[in-house]
Amino acid sequence: MELLDYLHTRKITMAVFGERVKRAQSIISRIANRKHRPDPTTAVRIVVVTKGAVSLDDLYQTPAKFRADIIRV
Repeated sequence: MELLDYLHTRKITMAVFGERVKRAQSIISRIANRKHRPDPTTAVRIVVVTKGAVSLDDLYQTPAKFRADIIRV
């Protein structure tokens, strides 16, 4: 799931999400709108806070044929 979709479906503002991942709202906006790639620390924090709903593959736009096939329980 894309970060922007996650924020919209959960009705979370970028400012609140930024506080949860310890990054500024402007950085979250840039990541969500695909104008900036997150650094590894921020990417992992996003995955943890979203409980895997937004994956590293989503954040780094990994092509489908290279994505990890993880069975979610």
